[in-house]
Amino acid sequence: MAQALGVRRLEAWLHNLLIYGPGQFFKPHQDTERHPGMVATLVLVLVWPSPHIGGELRVVLGDEEGRLASQHLQARDLGWFSFYADCRHEVLPVEEG
Repeated sequence: MAQALGVRRLEAWLHNLLIYGPGQFFKPHQDTERHPGMVATLVLVLVWPSPHIGGELRVVLGDEEGRLASQHLQARDLGWFSFYADCRHEVLPVEEG
């Protein structure tokens, strides 16, 4: 991952654990750099054995957009998404689950 981001070495720091329920979302924003040398945000998607619809992560940088949908992941799967600290991102509303 460090190579893909163009840096020599990475360290991961736990900042937040967010759990979204029906109707919840996170408005578009850009992360504040919390540590010296912060270059990116790493999102780990852990899907508990709880089916859900919605809650997609959307990341935008200029004209480029990436998305991570967790609603079709199985409880044994781990999804991850990494993006530079200058990307705007949001979590779309959870519809069910």
